[in-house]
Amino acid sequence: MNLGPTNFEALIIDPDLATRNRLKQAASSVVNFGKIYIVSSLRDATSRLQDGETTDVVFLSQSFSNEERLRFIQEAKQLPAGRDTAYVLVMRAKEQDSAHVAQNMLGGADGMLFEPYSVQSLVETTILATSIKSQRQQFREKAALSLLISDIARQLDLVALVRKAGIEPGNSMKKLRELAAPLKQLSPERLALYQEVAVKSFSEAAVPTQLMDSGYGGASERVKRRMEQKILEEAIKAESKKD
Repeated sequence: MNLGPTNFEALIIDPDLATRNRLKQAASSVVNFGKIYIVSSLRDATSRLQDGETTDVVFLSQSFSNEERLRFIQEAKQLPAGRDTAYVLVMRAKEQDSAHVAQNMLGGADGMLFEPYSVQSLVETTILATSIKSQRQQFREKAALSLLISDIARQLDLVALVRKAGIEPGNSMKKLRELAAPLKQLSPERLALYQEVAVKSFSEAAVPTQLMDSGYGGASERVKRRMEQKILEEAIKAESKKD
């Protein structure tokens, strides 16, 4: 069986030797599962994530109670190594109803694998779970980019206000370059996401607050920096009032 181009790393959490080996054997028959790790307890799985060991998909045994599994997922998602992991619950066939499915999905599970499962159902569940994981990751990246773009837009306003005052915005431009620096490191996929967020953010941006027009053109660098700081402080104060 084939999941596509991705080489998945899986973690199976199951205290029962027979059931965890059966799941490992099924996963091993899928060519796109790379390394498959096994632990016998939720505590061991948490320790692994705390140590920074990232995993694409985690399979949680039905041997644990639903409350234990959902609590583990919520805690694991708070850890950097578990944030973008897909979590799949191995379920009994009798739990294949809308109430159980809704409860588990709302509790943080990304997919459910029902007993008795086939290799095909294992593949389909993994694809669905990792797709949900990807959507979650994209949502977080969009939120981060929106925040960055908001800061860049605000800094652009401050640069314009400083220049309007007749002062070369050295400090303001330095801050703007620092804010924009991460954009140079974006992958093609994240660059496309940035462009999507930027178009929306800038098209919805409010008109900059108009502040004082000092027209100062003196030679003293110290006075220029002081005036620039004053303008920046007034701009920030004005933005705070606007919020």
